[in-house]
Amino acid sequence: MRTYGPIVDGISASRVHDHVAAVGRGSAELARTATQAFAAAATDDALVLCLDTAETDWDPYRAFDREITSGRLRVVDNATAYAAFGESDGAGLLRQWDAVLDQALSDGYGGIRVVADNSAVLTGTDVDFGRWLEWEQRTDRWQAQRPVVGVCWFDRSRVPEDRLAAVTRRHPASVGEVTPTWRLGHEHDDGHVTLVLSGDLDAFDAEDIALALEIELLLVPDGASIDIDVVDVGYMHHRVLWEVTSTSVADRLHLRNASPAIRRTYELLADSVRAGRL
Repeated sequence: MRTYGPIVDGISASRVHDHVAAVGRGSAELARTATQAFAAAATDDALVLCLDTAETDWDPYRAFDREITSGRLRVVDNATAYAAFGESDGAGLLRQWDAVLDQALSDGYGGIRVVADNSAVLTGTDVDFGRWLEWEQRTDRWQAQRPVVGVCWFDRSRVPEDRLAAVTRRHPASVGEVTPTWRLGHEHDDGHVTLVLSGDLDAFDAEDIALALEIELLLVPDGASIDIDVVDVGYMHHRVLWEVTSTSVADRLHLRNASPAIRRTYELLADSVRAGRL
């Protein structure tokens, strides 16, 4: 089971398959997050640190000299780490990271632990930001299935608040200055991946939920269904359920583990949509 919600004990408590949004301010906090994350790594984890070298005023080569010298830790500039980001569907970027993991496994490691400063990508165009949201959902599905711990660092002093809120919602776990009211993640069981929603989803969240569902449909094979587990959803406004039931592919979306109230509202809306009353 992956970690969902705030990691009370800090980044050092992260574990395999976790996808964590770490939010703070400045290079000193980034350095502290990376140090704690790598110190908590399993002894057979390969380590990767992705940085915006132009924005970083600390020296990871000095901080992690032993790990770098041994070959366990790679420090990569983001221009290289995300070289395939220009591909609109993110598939090329995922193949790149899959190759990094496969090489680590081939070298005898048990998995990889990545700390990446992703602040810069949230300051670009709306198109780039939309592609990044797709990437976060794509990589979360991947991390749920493969031996990876991913820690995405975001510098609050550089990132617009609305974008920070949207991107942290696409991380099941978090540390630092971030308190999303709801989150999405993925669980992998016997070859099947389930979309997991948790928290409280209000009316103003409906648009982002609709976007998340659109993205999710891009990540599954044509015609495949999507199970949406809502066991940890405390409240779901009817506008959010409307987005689920009114999409043109609503028949491919299946709500799992809903409370009686959410289930009843969902069924009423679905029946009304099918009957053409809404």
